[in-house]
Amino acid sequence: MSVNRNPYAAPAARHERQPAPPPVEQGPRPRGIRGWLLVALVLLCLDAAWNAKQLVETVAGMESLEALREPACLVTLACPAIVLALTLLAIGLFLRRSRHTPNLIVVRSLTDVTLLLVMMVAQGWSLSTPGMSNWMLRSFLFNGLWAAYFLRSLRVKNTFVR
Repeated sequence: MSVNRNPYAAPAARHERQPAPPPVEQGPRPRGIRGWLLVALVLLCLDAAWNAKQLVETVAGMESLEALREPACLVTLACPAIVLALTLLAIGLFLRRSRHTPNLIVVRSLTDVTLLLVMMVAQGWSLSTPGMSNWMLRSFLFNGLWAAYFLRSLRVKNTFVR
C-alpha cells in the first residue's frame, strides 16, 4: 500500500459523496391573525373609536360654523379626521390580510405622531401643559413599537400576503 504524501490530496475514502444531512425541523411558520397581531387589531379598533369620539366632541364644542375659520379649530378638527380615516383603512386592509397593511400601519403611526405635534403647535400647547408630556411619550412609544413590529415580525410577513 502506498502512502500519499500530498497534503492537499483528498483521502481515498472521501471520493464517495457523503449524503446531505437531513433538514432541521423548524416547525410551522407563524401566520394568521393571532398573538400580537390580535392585540394590534384590538388597539386599532380602540384608536378608531377614540378618534371618532374626539371628532364628535370637537364638533359639539363648536358654537357655529364660523369657528372653522380659525386655524386652530380647523387643525383640531382635521387631525383626528385624518388619523381616523387612515385607521379605518388600516383595519379594512388588516382584515383582508392585504400585503399593503404593514406599510399603511407604519404610515399611520408616523402621521399620528406628526399630526399630534401639529395640533400641539396650533393649540399653543407646550410640554409643560398638564398631561402633555405623558401624552407625547405614550404616542411616541405606542406608534414606534407597533411600526417596528409591523416592519420586522415574521408573523406579519407570513400573514399579509394577499
